[in-house]
Amino acid sequence: RSGRYLRLRIRTQEEPLTVERLGILTRHYPFVSENRWASSDAAWNQIQPLLHHGLKMNAHEIWVDCPYYEQMMYVGDTRLHMLNNYVAYRDDRLSRRGLELFDWSRRGCEHGLVAERYPSYRRQESATYAMIWVWMVRDYMLWRDDPAFVRSRLTGVRQMMEGLLSLFASDGRLHELPGWSFIDWVADWQGGCGPGVREGDSSLVNLHAVLTFQAAAEIEAVLGEAELAARWERKAASLMSKVIARYWDESEGYVRDTVSDSLKSEQAQVLALLTGLLTKSQESRALEFLVTHRADVPCSIYFSHYLLETYARYGQVSNFAASLERWKQLPELGFVALPERHEPTRSDCHAWGAHPIFHTYASMAGIRPVEAGFKTVELRPLPGLLEWFSLEMPHPQGTIHFKADGLDGDPTFHVKLPPGVQGRLLWKNQRHDFEEEFSSA
Repeated sequence: RSGRYLRLRIRTQEEPLTVERLGILTRHYPFVSENRWASSDAAWNQIQPLLHHGLKMNAHEIWVDCPYYEQMMYVGDTRLHMLNNYVAYRDDRLSRRGLELFDWSRRGCEHGLVAERYPSYRRQESATYAMIWVWMVRDYMLWRDDPAFVRSRLTGVRQMMEGLLSLFASDGRLHELPGWSFIDWVADWQGGCGPGVREGDSSLVNLHAVLTFQAAAEIEAVLGEAELAARWERKAASLMSKVIARYWDESEGYVRDTVSDSLKSEQAQVLALLTGLLTKSQESRALEFLVTHRADVPCSIYFSHYLLETYARYGQVSNFAASLERWKQLPELGFVALPERHEPTRSDCHAWGAHPIFHTYASMAGIRPVEAGFKTVELRPLPGLLEWFSLEMPHPQGTIHFKADGLDGDPTFHVKLPPGVQGRLLWKNQRHDFEEEFSSA
């Protein structure tokens, strides 16, 4: 229960004992914070040190799932660690090491998939988590200017993608898969697998594959392989059409988890919306289903990263803000690190729960790379979420400075980017393109 409770057990003999001082020695990777955040939301400002502390406690010679029970990397969890890394710290050696080690972990799998967790004594398979490794390579390509490293992972990406294709059935969908096809850790699901996952009839598994095809297409396009990029785009579109044909509920306007269970999940709507491949009508109805909380199964702390991604992409400010309230409550509940689940929980210091670090910069302030290498910076703040904010954030070429005021009315902006970096500020229906510096004051 690291990070929340401390028990001191003392057995005295003949002599009395007085405890005069108690100290705790902590060890973690020596990250130097190169980000700064201040805003009109005092509670959100207050939570930032806790989030960073939780992340650092899981940074050693590799990112670890938690510093006590599971001192190893899980793919899905590590992706969130890495996204936090990119917005908070210039030093990305742990993230590059993670990408490399997961690439190595493909050895020993007949399908060439990365291991669900690594390094570990026993190999554990998970096709869903293996797919997320491709998303991680794409993330690094966008947030860091290191094309040589991305290219060094390209053989692994291609071999894994071909192995993934070998798992598809004759009807063009994924059915039963080897290992543990983990989706999300929620109470109503068996072992983190949604309805139909183990049985081989799941929209969630197939939506993971659609997103993986899209990530592979982006990687190939950037590295100059237009034919391969087009191939993965076709496969993404083809698989999405099969997902909609089987799992779309036209009467209620949502994506079913499976055809044989009536449970409705937020997770299925989130993944479908993030593909960007729903029709306009389907997109509108699935989003309404999500934001009006008609689902039976909510996202956990882990999967709420993707929920926040969806809310940010579609400008759902009130839902985005409401989702952050549970993090704001952590200090008064006694937490100094991130729990695995919302209360009631044990506190195992799971750093993937610190993903609001990423969303502070990438969603609230709206700072995202437009192209590989972060050569063009997009700034799209969520309107009305805050009255003002001021930040500094590391960039491959230097530091991003961004100040915004009057966001609840007539806003003013000031942006300073590293030399030679292009910028694009979007606010409601206005777009301002600039190089290095922009001020609306």
